[in-house]
Amino acid sequence: MKRIWMLTIGLLVFFSVSFMVAEQAGWLTADATDAWLREAMQTRAGLSLAVLIIAGLLVGDIILPVPSSVVMLGAGRILGTGVGTLVTFAAAMLAALIGYGICYWLQD
Repeated sequence: MKRIWMLTIGLLVFFSVSFMVAEQAGWLTADATDAWLREAMQTRAGLSLAVLIIAGLLVGDIILPVPSSVVMLGAGRILGTGVGTLVTFAAAMLAALIGYGICYWLQD
């Protein structure tokens, strides 16, 4: 039980500090996120990079409170309905499996 509390406190501190830094830098606005994704789509590996960014945000929702519904809507807007649906479904399932694995590993 002590391991769970230590992990919880450590993650809380880490992500709270990360959130405060990102907020102060202006990285968490909707305009900034949209600009990142649109810029990524204009590179050679744009689709792959956009998919990785979207999947990373959804998987990161395990620990950091990312508004997943907004990310999923953005994925549909940026990637299109079909690809956006596939990417968000796969990322949500991966997040669920990782969350399950963490809980299984930490059980007493």
